[in-house]
Amino acid sequence: IAINCMSSNDKRLQKLKPYSYSPVVWFRNPYAHVLLVSTADMDVYRGNVRPAIKRALAELESDWGAAIRIEWCIVFVHPFQLDPNDRDARRVFEKLREDYSPTIGRHRIVRLDLVSAPSKPNPSSWFHQQPFVVVGTGKGAGRVSLALSHSTAAALAHALRTCLLESFRHRRTAYDNEVKRLSRNRAAPDWSFASLYLIRDSLALMLEGCGLVSDALTEYGKLTEAYDEAVAMG
Repeated sequence: IAINCMSSNDKRLQKLKPYSYSPVVWFRNPYAHVLLVSTADMDVYRGNVRPAIKRALAELESDWGAAIRIEWCIVFVHPFQLDPNDRDARRVFEKLREDYSPTIGRHRIVRLDLVSAPSKPNPSSWFHQQPFVVVGTGKGAGRVSLALSHSTAAALAHALRTCLLESFRHRRTAYDNEVKRLSRNRAAPDWSFASLYLIRDSLALMLEGCGLVSDALTEYGKLTEAYDEAVAMG
């Protein structure tokens, strides 16, 4: 299943955001939000980073959580110029876990260790085949071409998989509830087949996008039945 990663200020997300509450676009909303943190300074974490995380989560809830639950994880990027066992960086990471594990669980707070990117990455050895540049300030700052180490990439993949599965589960339930609501109101004078079509079509598109083609076809089959009933009822 293809996964698209976008920056929070991506134009496509900005256009979608005003309609995120609508069931018609639930399947297009982000399935996982990743918050990146990188500092080895505990004072910076307490004074700047932690308040920034709080603001970011509030914005995510406001922008995307009006109708469906948002799923998120925190990725601590270990400052690349510091020793992997640097005590200060380890303390910040443990503080992150202490602060947010009760909310999302330890497995969604991931530490990423960056390594120097090879000139020709091996697809079987690297989570991200394209090396990238990290720029920072303060302790451990610098500019270098990097890639994710294999071991820490596995932890990130697990955290993202958990977010995606939870998002899918909640959206499937939300769509099912919406379909049931519309079905219960079928006898109402203002009932519209078009409304049911839009919801079931969106659900089918989500299922198809997740590789559940047979389930998507089932939804379209139910739409056909509903249409025939609506025509028969006049």
